[in-house]
Amino acid sequence: MSDLNGSTGRDLKYAAAFTGLSVHTIRALARRKELAHFKLGRRLIFREADLAAYMAAHRVEARPAR
Repeated sequence: MSDLNGSTGRDLKYAAAFTGLSVHTIRALARRKELAHFKLGRRLIFREADLAAYMAAHRVEARPAR
């Protein structure tokens, strides 16, 4: 799938591999609307930009060295 506002749509398995999360977790995040996605029938489609934004929003900064 292409051209979802200038981005390529990716499937559930790709989203799981990209984030390092399980397919089950990606489905749960989408169901709770914590991860932006498109729903085409029963298919979930994700933009790479949305996956990267989700990961960036959950980034934990390292503590400064002592």
